[in-house]
Amino acid sequence: RDLHSFPTRRSSDLQLAIKSALAGHDASSLKGATIYVNLEPCFHYGKTPPCVDKIIETGFARVVIAMRDPNPLVAGKSISKLRAHGIEVKIGVLESEARKLNEVFIHFMETGKPFVCMKAAMSMDGKIATSSGDSKWISSEKSRAETAKLRYEYQAIIVGINTVLADNPRLNTRIPGKPNPIKIIIDSRLRIPETANVLNNGEEEHTIIYCASRKDGDTAKKEKLNSLRNVSIVESKSDSGAVNLDAVMEDMGRRGISSALLEGGGTLNFSMIKAGFVQKAIFVIAPKIIGGVESKSPVMGAGYEKICDVPILHDISYYSVADDLFVEGYFLSWERRS
Repeated sequence: RDLHSFPTRRSSDLQLAIKSALAGHDASSLKGATIYVNLEPCFHYGKTPPCVDKIIETGFARVVIAMRDPNPLVAGKSISKLRAHGIEVKIGVLESEARKLNEVFIHFMETGKPFVCMKAAMSMDGKIATSSGDSKWISSEKSRAETAKLRYEYQAIIVGINTVLADNPRLNTRIPGKPNPIKIIIDSRLRIPETANVLNNGEEEHTIIYCASRKDGDTAKKEKLNSLRNVSIVESKSDSGAVNLDAVMEDMGRRGISSALLEGGGTLNFSMIKAGFVQKAIFVIAPKIIGGVESKSPVMGAGYEKICDVPILHDISYYSVADDLFVEGYFLSWERRS
C-alpha cells in the first residue's frame, strides 16, 4: 500500500483493478458481478472521478465493503448512492483486518495528525548503542534491508538533532526507484550544521526543521537554512525552550503528511510516546549483549515513576529475519474500533 499518496491512491487502485479485469473483454462482461473493497468507495472528485460512479457505470450487482469511510466527504454517501441504483451492498466483512490495513488513513481522517510508527533496533538487553555511542551495526544486514522498506512505506521520517549530529544520516530509502520520505528534524536550538547530509536534498526531497522560538535566535542561520533547496524552518512557541511536539504534529497534518516513521533517540522517543503521538512500535531485537550503565536505550527521557502509568502495547506480532526478532505492537491510545 502506497502511504505517500493514500487520499487518492485507493481510488485509482480500484479503477485500475476494474480496468485490469476488463482487459481483453467486452465492457459488459462485469455486469452482474460482485466487487469486494476494503474501504467504502470514494464519493468525491480528486485526481480521478469518484469510484462509486465507476462501479455503477460498470454494472456491478453487489458490492461487499469491509468498512465505512471515515472521511466526511464520503462517510456513507457512496453506500447510499449504490443502494439508490439498486446495487446490493454488504458492510462489515473482515472489518478488523480492513481497519489494520487502513490504519493510517483512519487515524489521519479522525485526528488530522500523522499516524506515527516508532522503529528501533536494540540488543537483547535493550541497548541501541554502546557507552561510546557506537551503534553500527546492532541488527543484521537482512534486518536493515527489511526495515529500510519502512522509509518508503511511510510518508515522512522523524529524528532528533542528536541523531543528526551523531550519525549525519541521509534518511533516504537507499532503494532504487522508491520515493524518499519527507525528513522531519526536531532541533529546538537550531544546531544542525549547514553541511549536514540530511540537508543535501535531491529534487524530490524535502526537509522540515522544527525549532523553538527564541528571542536570541540566530536569524542569519535561519535565513541561510531557508535558502537551501527544499528546506523549511518552522518555529514553535515554547516556554520550556523545547520544540512543541503538539504544534509539530498539527503542522505536519496541515501539510497533508499522513504517516511518519519515528527513528529518534531515546529522549525524543519518550517525549513522543508520553505525548500520545506514537500509535505503533516495531522493535528489532538482535542476539547481542551490550551492557553498560552509560549505554543508550531506545526509550529514555525521564521515564515513568509507576508501572500503572506505563503505556501498554497490544495486538502484538512476532517474526524473525535472519537471527533477529521483530516485535510489532500498537499503543492502547490507538484504539481500532471494530
